Parts: sequence; C-alpha cells; structure tokens
Amino acid sequence: MSTNNTQILPSITAEDWMNLKSIKHLAAENNLKGFNQDFIPPRFTDPNYVMPDKGNTLFVLNIVMVSVVFVVVALRYYARVFIAGGLGADDVAIGLAVLSFVGSCSLYCFSVKTGGFGRHIYDLDSETICNLLKETYIMPILYNVGVFFIKLSLLLFYRRLFGPNRLLQRLVIIFIVFQVIYTVGSTGGLIFICSPVYAWWYVSLRATKCPDFIKTMTIFLSLRAVSVFTDVLVLLLPMKMLWDLKIPVRQKLGLGVVFGLGIMACVTAVLRLAYLPRLLTTVDVSWHVIPVAICDVLEQSLGIITASLPALTAIIAKYKPLPSSPDPSSASPPH
Repeated sequence: MSTNNTQILPSITAEDWMNLKSIKHLAAENNLKGFNQDFIPPRFTDPNYVMPDKGNTLFVLNIVMVSVVFVVVALRYYARVFIAGGLGADDVAIGLAVLSFVGSCSLYCFSVKTGGFGRHIYDLDSETICNLLKETYIMPILYNVGVFFIKLSLLLFYRRLFGPNRLLQRLVIIFIVFQVIYTVGSTGGLIFICSPVYAWWYVSLRATKCPDFIKTMTIFLSLRAVSVFTDVLVLLLPMKMLWDLKIPVRQKLGLGVVFGLGIMACVTAVLRLAYLPRLLTTVDVSWHVIPVAICDVLEQSLGIITASLPALTAIIAKYKPLPSSPDPSSASPPH
C-alpha cells in the first residue's frame, strides 16, 4: 500500500489508520501543534524504525525520590515519637502528603508501562492512548492534593513555631483556610472538567464534551499560577522571624539549607508552570508530559523533605557527641 508515493508497510492495520485519523482530527479541531494533516508516522513506512522512548528517566527518578522521601519521613517519625514525645498535626499532614506522593509516583511508573509516557502519541495503539488520557486526567488531581498536604504540614508546624505571636498565628490561620478552599474548589474543577467525566479519555468525545484546549490551558495555568504564588508565600512566611533569632551562625546555616531546599521546590514548581503551555497545546501529549512529570516529582519530594528536616534536628542533638571533658589526672594538685 502507498500514500502520496510513500510505501506503507503491510503490518500497518486499519486500527492504526483509525488512530492516526482520530489524532489528526483532534489536532485540527483544537488547533494543536504536533504534526500536519499530511504527516505519516515513521513506523508506517520504515521497517527499521525504533520508537524513541524517554519514559525510563521518569521511572528511575520516581523510584529514587520515593526511596529518599521514605527514609527522611521515617527519621522524622522516629524523632517525633521516640525523642520529642509524640506526633503532631503537622506529622499527620505530612503522612497524607507522602501517601499522595507515592500515589503520583506509582501512577507515573504505571503510565510509562501502560500509557506510553515518554513515547510519541503516533507510536501508540488505541488502548494505550486511552490509558494515556485516563492517566493524564488523574495526574493533576493527585498533584493538587499532594501539594496541599505539604503546605498544610508546613503551616501547622509554623503554628507551633510562632508560639504567642498573634499576628503570625492569624496569618497562618488565614493561609490554612485559603488553602482548604482553593484545594477543594480546584480539585472539584479538575474532576468535573468534562461532562460526562469519561469524555476526557475518549478522543471522539473530547471536542464536544470538554472545554476546548485554549480554555483547558487557561484553567490549568491559572490554577498552577495560584499554587506557585502560595508556595512562595508559605516559604517566606517565617523567614524574618527565624533570621532574627539569637542562635549560633551554624544553626542559621542549617536553616539556610532547609530554606534552600524550599526554594528549589519553588523553582521546580515554576518550571512545571513554564512547561505546561507546551503540554496543553500539543497533540503529542505522551512525549511532552515527561518534563512536567519530572518537575512534579521533584517539587513534591523536595517539599516533603523541606517540611521534615526541622524534625531531624532532634536526632542530631541526641546523638551529637558531647564535648570531651578534661582528664582529671592532668589537673594541677591543690596548693
């Protein structure tokens, strides 16, 4: 078989052509970038074509960051239970953040294997494309919930940290109330973005049952911009008070490390925001989702680590060697 003087391989099925037609229709209906209407995928014509795949990078990153987060949070709980005397509300919140983070990472690993994450959409079969769309539907919902619990843990920690400072206590309460309202509203909006909900993962329904891609991009970018802005505010909230503390320079440097990690988490959130327009304006979602997913994993893991490091100071203090006392035998005899 040939198309426009291009020889099509006999292994290409009618389903392959239907998938390509659906993808092109979706791109044309929503003015999406990716490839033009005359495009023929390389695997249709090249018997030696090897599908590019960058999904393994995401897979390995997930394994590494989940392992690091587990170690840090386990040490946090050890410090709270066996040294500080018990868990607080902020520890419960970080536990929920970890559950959401593990859910996100599991979804990404699953998506690499079943949803074509890291491969071009024209290299995927219809079942894989359906899985891809289901998984990209769940992805921002889990992200939203995970980031909320990380911020909530930090804010609850600030409540203990600020003690009798009424102004800062009130600010923390305002932040918590805002985060709850924002998260409930934005998560609900993400869940019900299409009517019916399942229209998101059926290419044939997307054009009529979901917002067009420009509206979808506006919704996602607006939500993420608010999230990034509150990330920065939550990080900066205790900065002046902590820096004004009369503590040794070494401890201030320790605080600098903690907030340095927090700044890195904010930077990855900004990068995620910067990558979103590319993802939301291309039909090749499976290929361009990788940098967004990587930023997602790094942002959440760095956020959890940042929120947990202050608790680890109890372990350092307990096991830090005491200064050696002078040898009694070397003391001068009394006169």
